[in-house]
Amino acid sequence: MKENKIDVLILIDEEENLTAFRLFKVYTDSKGRLMMSLIKDNVYYPFKVVQTDEGFTELFSDTNMRYRVSGISYKVPNQNKNKIDFRYVIADSFEQSLNLSQYIS
Repeated sequence: MKENKIDVLILIDEEENLTAFRLFKVYTDSKGRLMMSLIKDNVYYPFKVVQTDEGFTELFSDTNMRYRVSGISYKVPNQNKNKIDFRYVIADSFEQSLNLSQYIS
């Protein structure tokens, strides 16, 4: 699916703390790194995105905190064209987190 269909990402840190962010944009910085800009409480947070050999997506904050994606909420068209439904994918833990490349093309 396109990144504009993603609404909310729930990030999990190594201590199993969950934090919800809205996805603002996915981009490549001047060094060629894949980045995400996420929003929480009207504040934008940049994250460096890394794909691990094990198939996990890890995000690193500007303070170098490591997160993984524990949940995704995304928009899907309803049969009624004037309405949007939301679907959810949730992982159980930091070790069983999600691979974003399965959801964003």
